[in-house]
Amino acid sequence: MLWCDERHAIEVKCLRLQIERGQTGLAERIHMNVMEVARSIGLTPDARGEMFGTIDETVVFTAIEVLGDEFPSSADLLAEAALHVRLTRSAGVEKIEKGSVFSQSLGEGVRQLRYRSEMGELFTNLAIDIGIRQAQSVENSVS
Repeated sequence: MLWCDERHAIEVKCLRLQIERGQTGLAERIHMNVMEVARSIGLTPDARGEMFGTIDETVVFTAIEVLGDEFPSSADLLAEAALHVRLTRSAGVEKIEKGSVFSQSLGEGVRQLRYRSEMGELFTNLAIDIGIRQAQSVENSVS
């Protein structure tokens, strides 16, 4: 695992289970691509092609970790993407109080938020980079 706190490990397992059961909007888990993972965590543009709002950075890290299982040869790109998430500007923090309605589903504590538009760009760039790498490996194996 690239990130190792207990809450994150549980979220990784939950996201994987949701993907396997088709509960994230992914049709099958046979071969998942980067943009399907982005859509599964809500990084989808509106009708004008724009994204608004925020997303919990832990959700983004979880998605990157799931991609790490799918694309082990791109671990360096995924590690760079994770670093990029940490370095992007903050969209604020959200404190979830014990006993609140949200603590039942999200757990209590502080969540670091990031802008959806920036995370959408990150996944688009990641899809391009991984696609180029895969195309190069196919080209090398044919040559």
